[in-house]
This record gives sequence, C-alpha cells and structure tokens, in this order.
Amino acid sequence: MNQGRIIVITGAPGTGKTTTASAVAKESDLEKSVHMHTDDFYHYHVRKPSAREYDDCCNEFWNVTPYVIKGLCRKEILFAIDHFNQIVRHELLRMISWKVGIETGFKLSVGKNYKFIERYISEDLWEKLLSTYRMDSYENIWEALFLCHQLFRAVSGEVAERLHYAYPEYDRNITKYTRDMYKKYTGKTGCLDSTYAADIEERREQ
Repeated sequence: MNQGRIIVITGAPGTGKTTTASAVAKESDLEKSVHMHTDDFYHYHVRKPSAREYDDCCNEFWNVTPYVIKGLCRKEILFAIDHFNQIVRHELLRMISWKVGIETGFKLSVGKNYKFIERYISEDLWEKLLSTYRMDSYENIWEALFLCHQLFRAVSGEVAERLHYAYPEYDRNITKYTRDMYKKYTGKTGCLDSTYAADIEERREQ
C-alpha cells in the first residue's frame, strides 16, 4: 500500500458504515491516511451557496449587529454575547466555510460546529478568529465585534468576487452605526475606528 496516498472509503448516505474503513486503517498501519466519510460528512459538507443564500448570510450578520450593540450600550452583557455568538459569529463561520469550499472545489466537510475549519484557513485568519472569542468585558466585546466585521468584510468580499455575486449595502450603513455608537457610549475612537474607516474606504473604491 503506497503511504503517499490517501484512502477515502465512503459508505452510502444514511448508513454511517465505517467498520470496513476502520479495519483497513488498522491493518495497513495508516490510520491517519484513511478518511472515513460518515453521515457527518454528508450533513456538514460545504455546498456552494446560491446568490440568495449569500445575501441572506450577509443580511443576518450585519442586521443583527445592532442587537449586539444595544446590549453593549445598555450594559446588558449576556444579551450582547448571546446575539453575538448565536447569530453574528455563526454567519461569519458560515461565510468562511464558503471561502474554504471555493478554494477546495466544495469537496469537503468542515464538521459539526465548524470543528475542522482550522485545517483549511490561513494561520493569520485562524488567530484573528480565535481572538474574537475573548468576551469577558464590554471593551473586549467591542473589539471582538470590530474584528468580526473586518473578517466578514474581507471574506464575504472575496466570496462575492469569486462567485460573481453582488456585495450588499448592509455593510456601509451598519458600519457607520457601529462606529457612531462606539464613540457615543465609550468616548473613544482609537485604532479600532481608524482601521474600520480604512476598510470601508477600500470597499467603496472597489
């Protein structure tokens, strides 16, 4: 058996059959080289989004942002975190999975809760994504929100370009609202705001 190759054994959808694959892996002493396509593979397989699905993802991401901001401004941290993690972060991960799909020909699974996504994205993107999970203070949530916006803007712009979809206008309006509310309730601008402004200006020029 050639150790330079990867063996993929696929059971019929819905069968969950992995016994044969497991046996081959153990007998060949190549457990890490045998990929078993189970029900999870089919369920979490990255599929090419339609233009409507792409727009819906952008819509959810940007238009739920004001709810996160409302929680931050009212000092309701759990409300803010819940909307952030349940919707905003979910849509960011979904968009990143489409980027992965484009780069791999939509032939793989990112697993439940996107648990395999680290394997397919750059170290820089991964580190930035992880840094958005620090949400133990209001300032950290603001920072995480700004960074999520920057990541989503970059990735969704790339996906739109590669799939020839229109980049929506939600970004510009929600970005201005976010910046205005951040200034009003924190009294700060700083590097977060300047980076944000640069991102928007670059998007307008494209």
